[in-house]
Amino acid sequence: MLRNYILIGLRHILRQKGNSIINLSGLALGLSVSLFIVQYIHSELQFEKEYPNYQNIYRLASGRWAKSSPPAAEAIKEYFPEINESGRLALFRGGSNIVVINGSHHPVNNGYYSDPSILRIFERKLLHGSEEDQLKRPFTIVLTSTLANTLFKDRNPVGESIIFAFGSLQNARQYEITGVIEDFPKNSHLKMEYLVSMSTFTEHYPEGWANSRTWKVTYTYVSFTRQIDYENVQSKIVEFQYDHQVTDRYTRENLDEYGDYFELQPITDIHLKSHREQEMGPNSHMRYIYIFGGLAVLIIMVASANFINIFVTQALKRSREVGIRKVTGAYRTQLITQFMLEAFLHACISTIIAILLCILALPLFNEIANQNFSYYDFLQKEYLLAILILIAGVTLLSGGYPSIFISGFKAAESIKINQLPRSSLSNARKALIVFQFIIAIFMISSTLIISDQLEFFRTKDLGFEKDHVITVGTYGDFNNEFHQRKEYVYQEMKRHPGILEVGATSNLIGNISSVEFLLPDGMEYTFGRESFMRFFRSDEGFIPTMGIELVEGRNFNPVTDSSGAFIINEKVVEMLGLDNPVGTPATNTALGTKGTIVGIMKDFNFASLHNEIEPLAICVNTNVIRYAIIRIATGARRFLVEQILDSEPHGVPVGERIGSRHCEQLIVLLDTAAETPVRGRRRKTGSGIDRRPELVPQRDIPVAAEVVQRRE
Repeated sequence: MLRNYILIGLRHILRQKGNSIINLSGLALGLSVSLFIVQYIHSELQFEKEYPNYQNIYRLASGRWAKSSPPAAEAIKEYFPEINESGRLALFRGGSNIVVINGSHHPVNNGYYSDPSILRIFERKLLHGSEEDQLKRPFTIVLTSTLANTLFKDRNPVGESIIFAFGSLQNARQYEITGVIEDFPKNSHLKMEYLVSMSTFTEHYPEGWANSRTWKVTYTYVSFTRQIDYENVQSKIVEFQYDHQVTDRYTRENLDEYGDYFELQPITDIHLKSHREQEMGPNSHMRYIYIFGGLAVLIIMVASANFINIFVTQALKRSREVGIRKVTGAYRTQLITQFMLEAFLHACISTIIAILLCILALPLFNEIANQNFSYYDFLQKEYLLAILILIAGVTLLSGGYPSIFISGFKAAESIKINQLPRSSLSNARKALIVFQFIIAIFMISSTLIISDQLEFFRTKDLGFEKDHVITVGTYGDFNNEFHQRKEYVYQEMKRHPGILEVGATSNLIGNISSVEFLLPDGMEYTFGRESFMRFFRSDEGFIPTMGIELVEGRNFNPVTDSSGAFIINEKVVEMLGLDNPVGTPATNTALGTKGTIVGIMKDFNFASLHNEIEPLAICVNTNVIRYAIIRIATGARRFLVEQILDSEPHGVPVGERIGSRHCEQLIVLLDTAAETPVRGRRRKTGSGIDRRPELVPQRDIPVAAEVVQRRE
């Protein structure tokens, strides 16, 4: 009997080819889009869950800060015996770097200073090396499996040494590789390729900084054995903070006023629920899960409504068939089973087509969504369960009510008519059509609104000239020569006829900068959250290269301002209440550096458009410069990038850094919608890796800069 029902269903599909194609393809398209959304949502919800003890791992946050002070990890473990392990991570030398191995140069992504306990907290399996010798001695390093394979191929790198190209390579410090660990999960906020011993941290920073209890520089993690232990610690953690952090300079009243209380944050909440200052990287938001989830439901509802309407229309035309089957002795349950099975058959065929579409479109989806899904991800039990739920739902909606309604026809009435125009089922169809139009109008309106928002992001005046600006990081010998002979490097770059301006900066516009405070002489310092401002370090070329407008005063002068000078934005003037700020001596209270306010710049968006413009101070300081910025003429971008990459001024190894060996980052500020940013493409050379520019599709992202950090 079941075989007969399937054959009847297939016969109706083949007989009604046009309707079947429309019906099956419409549902398949809706299902494929929804399946992609389900896959994305599932991936977002799985962050951190590959760690075996993820339910008992927490990060110590401090108010609006994701970081805490260096001594906090050890202090909290001593204070609370309930804590099983505590450990710290701190970004290693600014993030992405260049590794030198036997004269060959390799770009690497972020690495972190780390305590040995981090390997135990996150249970990273040691693939090579001795467990007793991991991250304990200064200038020792542990590589992840992927990085080890990239740098050393298939050989065991333990005992080998590498060099980081921070400055001159001639006297660079070697780092001994003591181990190789398994990679951190891709669905984790911990994005790192190597770990450097925390004892190296104390070697790199001035004595006493590692003992500061207010310097928020480390990410502190703790693990528990039981959930009840976490609850006990969380209830007493503010008292611990009073005991640990309060000093003569940082009183209990200061802490209460500022409100940066300690909080133990489950690591499973970080990716979707944490948006604190100085997160490890950009986090997503729970609202996107709700938005995409609602979008998937709407798409399925529209596709299902269309499918149900066509299926019901065809079913109503078969009322005469129902009557004849009843006359020949068919039971109502048999008729219901037949129509339900046909609906199930349609849903299964549509699902198979949808899965095939997903497989074919997977590379495109990965590129658009910036994901790395594989075909095996579609075989996960959660994903298969979602598919079964979709099939069951569509079957019940499209086959349930119609089969019950039609099977209830009297045999004589069924034979006499082919349709029931005034039936309740026809009214339901009309309601579904209205419902489809409502959802369609809503989605079209939402698309138009989002399009307007993207257009706003694209055309918004950010307060600086973002078009035709290239930024190149300084590493290795070029970094050393750049600081010593910067004027000569600028002169050589400007020999290219298409280069208009050249400058240097410690921070890229679009990246969150450090939080410090500038105190004018004669003004009393008032502690509080509203007393802080952002800081950049740059030279005299930064402001003209970025086209930032000065409303008062002047730009930096490399001769007269070498001892210290500041340029502040209008928000700082407003915050400090200065009447005549230009010429006012001031001190950076965080570092103790002194200088004179020489200019006022117009407020500009140096962070995300989601954030209000904050107070910003730029101080002249070339010692911490990490990026050279170059403004090029309109229409000369690709040609000039090629020229800059291949250039080598006399006596200065610019080609070493910008050319074939040291080029690790190529950052292009977005031009116009008609143009596309330049992205570095690497190719193998005899001395290492070379990145050559190529044009790639522009992403719809409302940020000032796109940082390219890829490795083959």
